[in-house]
Amino acid sequence: RDHGVAPKRVFAMGLSNGGHFSFRLALERPDLVSAIAAVAANLPTPDNNDCQATGVAVPAMFINGTEDPFSPYQGGVAAIFGFLPRGTVLSSKASAEYFASLGGGQLTGLPEKLPRKDTRTWVERSVWRGTNNHEVVLYTVHGGGHVFPQSSYRYPRLFGPTNQDLEGPDEIWKFFSSHPRSHREAHPTVP
Repeated sequence: RDHGVAPKRVFAMGLSNGGHFSFRLALERPDLVSAIAAVAANLPTPDNNDCQATGVAVPAMFINGTEDPFSPYQGGVAAIFGFLPRGTVLSSKASAEYFASLGGGQLTGLPEKLPRKDTRTWVERSVWRGTNNHEVVLYTVHGGGHVFPQSSYRYPRLFGPTNQDLEGPDEIWKFFSSHPRSHREAHPTVP
């Protein structure tokens, strides 16, 4: 209200720790965001999760690489090159399924393999759809690292391969622009 922000178009996106912050907003304050996107991040396991989840559905997008050296795609201990453990995380699929379950989402068929030009990595897209425009999308970057897939920048090799077939920023914006609803209106009892 103070800055003229349209409450139906507030989104959160982050890479790595920023993805975890997006999770926290979606779990604890779903009234503040219409949708989230997390890149190179999975939900913490219940024993490692400090969030006070409301149980309210928020559309979510995940973009995770199967060769991420920090946040394991299959779940397990998140650590920096095997050192400095950050606790345990769910797999990427289990993270997406958690958000899908909040909105009654069901997987809509088999994952779709995206067109491939990149010779080192490839991408598949899985979608869960639920009630009230609730959608969860998981982009699995096979062979991808702890990076933001796109064609204009190459991350240092220590982060793993950067896929150039998926324009991550464009896909996130398409996802956000298709979910312009306010959780305050849909869930007026959320604090």
